[in-house]
Amino acid sequence: MPISFSNQAHDDRREKHFRVTVAMGAYDTGTVGTSGGAVTPNGNFPNASKYPYITNLGTLATNVTRATSNALALNRERGVMRFESVVKQLNKNTNVDILDIEIVEANGSAQATTLEFTVAVEDTDSFFTKDATSFTGIDGSTTVNTPTEVVKDRVAVGIACGSETYAADSTVSGSITELRTVFRPATTDTVIESVTATPPTDLESILFSITVAQITTTKRLSGEDS
Repeated sequence: MPISFSNQAHDDRREKHFRVTVAMGAYDTGTVGTSGGAVTPNGNFPNASKYPYITNLGTLATNVTRATSNALALNRERGVMRFESVVKQLNKNTNVDILDIEIVEANGSAQATTLEFTVAVEDTDSFFTKDATSFTGIDGSTTVNTPTEVVKDRVAVGIACGSETYAADSTVSGSITELRTVFRPATTDTVIESVTATPPTDLESILFSITVAQITTTKRLSGEDS
């Protein structure tokens, strides 16, 4: 009798890849309040061999200078929280991988103006609930009915800190509060403290800042374990 079953070699599904660009030049850069920090995968614990800040994508030059004030350190942590929120939203109904992240940051105090990454989606059909082929987007009016539009909508919800609704004036009320490990430059110690992140700008600006394009030139090299 058979002792196992696998359809791996016969599964015709292919990951679909989408390149996401987030233009963050209009995002809040202030250190008062909870909306600064933009979106970044890089925290405030860099070193030369792991997690340095990339200052030039062409030469891959790096910098390991941390944020220089407590307020800037909190902004960086909020940026990481928004990036984690984006990843969470993209994984809401299917499994995704985040690949080829590109972000330029002069140091830990600097706020990046552009973030790019590739989303590899295991099953785009799972973006929609059973028997559904579309849903209403975060703006309350757009019909989202293609995988590319779903990726953009999920990224927007993530940057909006989980809010899936907004007011008539385009403000969003999303908020994330978590216990985070934060380095305090003023006293050079590391503490666990409650940090709150809110959207870095209004929803209209968030949606305008996101561009998504499907990559159609990828190939599967092998379906075997080798």
